[in-house]
Amino acid sequence: MALTNVRSDLLSQIGLQPPFAFDLMRRDEVSRTPNGQSITTELGWPLWKLAFTTSERNFGDVVRQQAILNHLASVGNLFYAHDVRRPFPGAYPSGFDLANPIYNPEFEDGLTGWVVSADCQITNDGRGGSKCVQLDKLLASGGSDRRVQNDAGFYVNVTANEPYDFSVYIKSNVETTTGIRLAVNFYDVSGTYISQSGNSATAATPDYVQKVRRVTTPPNAALAQVIVALTASASCRYLYVDSISYLPTYAGFSGVAKIHTLDANNKSLRLKNTISGYKVSVGDYLAFNYGGGRRALHQALEDVVADSNGTTPFFDVMPFIRPGAAVDANVDLVKATALFRMDPGSLQSQLATKMSGNHSFSATQFVGQP
Repeated sequence: MALTNVRSDLLSQIGLQPPFAFDLMRRDEVSRTPNGQSITTELGWPLWKLAFTTSERNFGDVVRQQAILNHLASVGNLFYAHDVRRPFPGAYPSGFDLANPIYNPEFEDGLTGWVVSADCQITNDGRGGSKCVQLDKLLASGGSDRRVQNDAGFYVNVTANEPYDFSVYIKSNVETTTGIRLAVNFYDVSGTYISQSGNSATAATPDYVQKVRRVTTPPNAALAQVIVALTASASCRYLYVDSISYLPTYAGFSGVAKIHTLDANNKSLRLKNTISGYKVSVGDYLAFNYGGGRRALHQALEDVVADSNGTTPFFDVMPFIRPGAAVDANVDLVKATALFRMDPGSLQSQLATKMSGNHSFSATQFVGQP
C-alpha cells in the first residue's frame, strides 16, 4: 500500500499536555498447563506505543488540530514522535544548544557586568561587535596587572566536578609571547572564594585569536568568575579583549553519534562520534535507521561514560536490536523518534470549556518500510 504522508512535525504542530504515555508494548502470549505451569510465547518484537492529549486551545485552533489528526487517522499516513518526557539525554536535561551565560560578553553595553582595572576602557575595536575592552600595560606596575573580570553580581552558575571551556578572543598592538594570563576564580553558593584554576600564560598577535582554557569545576563550587589579565612582563602595550564565553564542554554537540560496534547478542552496542566524557544514562533514547529505510528506537539500560575520543563502552538497550542495524549508522540522541501509525478509532475530541477543546489519541510503532 502506498503511503500518502509521513509527518515529522506533528508534535510541534499540535502541542501536548498531560496525561500522556510512551512505553513498550510486549507482544507475548501466556498460557497455563493443567498443573498450573505458565508458558510464555513471544509473538513478535516489542513495539513502542504512545497515548497523547493535545493542549487545550480555542475552537479555531482545535479545528486546525482536528484536521491534522484526522488526516493521520488514515491507515496510510504515519508520523514521527518521541517521548516528550525525555527529549534530551538524562545527563544533559537542557540539551546541547546552550546560551552563553556570560552577561554582556562582547561589551556592547559598555562595562555593565564587568570590573576592570583603573583607567582601562571600552574602545571601538571589537571583534564580535563594535566594542571591546582595552587593557593598557603602562598602568601595570609594581607586579600588579591590568585585568577585566566578571562583577560580583554577574558570576556564572556552574556545576561542581564538571569540565567547562573558558573562551576569549584577544589581540595586541604588537606580538607578545608572554605576559597575558587567563584564569577562573571559583566560589561556593554563598559567594565564598574556593580556589583559582586555569591560571596560565598565553600569547597574542595584532589579529584577534581565540584562546580556550578547559577548566574542571572543583567540588562544592557553584559560581565562576573569569579573568583576562595583562601583566607588566608582556611585550605589547595594549591588549584588546572581546567575545568571552564560559560553557560546559558538551555545548554545541550535534546530538548525533554513530554506531561503533554491534554485539552478536543483539542487545548491546557501542557508540562513537560523541564527545569526550559523554554520559549515557539509563532511560536515554537512541534512534537510527536500519534495513533499507526502517526506523529503530531503543532505550539505554546502563550508565556508561565515553572515553576521550567520544567512544562508549558496550551498553545494553531495549528492545533487542533488529536485523539490519549496521556499523556507522547515524544515531539520534536528542528527541530520538520512532515512526508511528495512529490506532484506528482512538482519536477523540473533547470540549474543555464553552470556548475551548482538545483531542486525545493513541498510536503504535510502525516498523515496515515507508
